[in-house]
Amino acid sequence: MDQEQLETFLTLAETSSFTKTSEILNVVQSTITARIKALETQLGGKLFERGTRFVCLTPDGYVFLSHAGKIVSQMKQAETDLWIRGKADYWIVIGGLNTIWDSSIYHLVEKLCETGKVSVRTVTDHSSHLINRLQEGSIDAAFVFIPPRSSFFKKIPFQNERILLVGRRACYKTIQTLSQEEVLRNGRLLYQNWGVAYDEWFKSEFGEYAVTAVRVDHSGLALRLITNLDYLGFMPESVAREWIKNGILKSIEYSSKTAPPNMTVYLTYLKSREKEHRLASFLAFVRKNRKHNRNIDDEN
Repeated sequence: MDQEQLETFLTLAETSSFTKTSEILNVVQSTITARIKALETQLGGKLFERGTRFVCLTPDGYVFLSHAGKIVSQMKQAETDLWIRGKADYWIVIGGLNTIWDSSIYHLVEKLCETGKVSVRTVTDHSSHLINRLQEGSIDAAFVFIPPRSSFFKKIPFQNERILLVGRRACYKTIQTLSQEEVLRNGRLLYQNWGVAYDEWFKSEFGEYAVTAVRVDHSGLALRLITNLDYLGFMPESVAREWIKNGILKSIEYSSKTAPPNMTVYLTYLKSREKEHRLASFLAFVRKNRKHNRNIDDEN
């Protein structure tokens, strides 16, 4: 069993097509067939059902699928560990949601890269996919809105900050406060998901408008729409801070019976790995540089 066979198996399981698999791996279909047959012989079981127009995993194939990804990930990690020796103190793969990289988490990553002693890679995905990646071992730690419930994970409230209503300063220079009615009357309110509590608040606060509002999942895009098209938007303080400081945006007091809830981001990782050198080193760095974050205590 070698890495080529495993990667061929994983690609075929994902594409369900010998043609697509051969295109992705840049080999002829007969090579794909040979690799799969060799793997099935070694494992002593049939991994795929083959039809004239379909390929699908067998029950044995599904069982092996849960292990193959971890094996490939560990092999790649071993290669990287050997390559990195003498070139950096350690390497770390950090997962995060698309919406949060522009928050204070960016400053943490910036400081980590600034040392010049750590090889850093970031991965962007949804919370559930990031948790799966942690289990597979393809990432070391992740920043998520919804922490895993499993006792196998450590969950740390990493970031808890206010969410501000902001608009372009030139447009709202004389405006100090906006009510719910005034915001709705404006007709240009962006929606960006800042966590479960915020999502529920936004829907409750703005009702039907929550369905029709322009939705974005990238802070940079939201900020450009706010500055270029005079949209209003609710932003975490750390995301808007520099734009407010530079006179581009203005923080506007939002007048309502219920204020937007704070944004809480969790740092999570597998407990079984916290003593590994690279993860332990990263966690020590986080603890040392968490002065901008509050309420950072282990939940589990």
